[in-house]
Amino acid sequence: MDLHLLRRLGVCDWVMFIMFYCFLTEDINQQLAQFAKELTEKTEECSNQKDEITNLLHQIINLQKRIRAVSEHAKYMLSRRT
Repeated sequence: MDLHLLRRLGVCDWVMFIMFYCFLTEDINQQLAQFAKELTEKTEECSNQKDEITNLLHQIINLQKRIRAVSEHAKYMLSRRT
């Protein structure tokens, strides 16, 4: 704020200014607390999704290994028939 303007303010104006400033500060602090809570929740959700994706990728790898093994076994069995 302009220093000259602050000097011209009366006591009532100062009180109003301080009350308004406190109100804004409290509102901002509440918003920051809410943002921090949401960030924590989103971070946890992201971590859970990452774990789920990792688990699904492991399942895919295991299924691919089983498919390869069954395919090789089928080829072997077919080659024995001829």
